[in-house]
Amino acid sequence: LASDQEALSRKFAVSGGNKFEGVSYKAGANGAPILDGALAYLECKVTTAIDGGDHTIYIGEIEQAETPHEGKPLLFFRGGYRELGD
Repeated sequence: LASDQEALSRKFAVSGGNKFEGVSYKAGANGAPILDGALAYLECKVTTAIDGGDHTIYIGEIEQAETPHEGKPLLFFRGGYRELGD
């Protein structure tokens, strides 16, 4: 996501609800949603699923990637949103 998409990031970070309600996106080549305004995206095909205790670890093969927009990335580090230094 871009640095000005913090509200969108927060919307997807909480549990419950319809994450895509009111969110603008298009379907990618494999049907995955590509969020409007995102700086980059990867579309993957799942090749392996590994049991990781209370999680499942998915390994994918990249089938398509693009960087459709210029801008600063949205970063989350050590519990908060951050900016890259110049």
